[in-house]
Amino acid sequence: MPGRNWTKWFFEGALIVFSVLLALVISEAVDQRKANTQARVAIERITLELRSNSGIVSNWQQRHSAIARRLTELADNPEPLRGELFASGHLDLGLVTGQESFIDAILADSAWQAAQATGLASEFEYETVQLLAATYALQSIVNEQTIKRFVAIYFDRDSHRPENLDGTITQFRIILGELVGQEITLAQLYADALEQL
Repeated sequence: MPGRNWTKWFFEGALIVFSVLLALVISEAVDQRKANTQARVAIERITLELRSNSGIVSNWQQRHSAIARRLTELADNPEPLRGELFASGHLDLGLVTGQESFIDAILADSAWQAAQATGLASEFEYETVQLLAATYALQSIVNEQTIKRFVAIYFDRDSHRPENLDGTITQFRIILGELVGQEITLAQLYADALEQL
């Protein structure tokens, strides 16, 4: 009989170990399913965000290209508009922008930031993460550097002096050329990312 107790204990122990392992496997499967569901939701939100941003950049390209053409015309022949540009005592950028806002919307990145902060981005394929990182990095450069440089020139006191018009226009043209180029690249990155998602 003592041999039977060992056999019984062995099977009971094995059953306990098997039950614990089964519970761990089930728990892991549930966690993985939850992570996959959350990753799908994150991709859906990123896709919506990229579509919205793509539309914004498409509008910006048209608007900023038109402004660049006006600046070129102004650089080629500033005298006819010089009086109008400074009629209000400061440089009236509205004459150059067609009385439209230079930036009429914000490029969002909250879905991408949330995916990174929650670790859901680690569930995406490597190539997808790499493409999204490049896309949002350029978007950040546009938002945080290029547009801010344009605005900084506009708010620079010297830009509002008529005698500095030629230099101000040159600065605007350089930065606007850079911005339009970045917008073209960003539009392509959006298209590539949307195709991959």
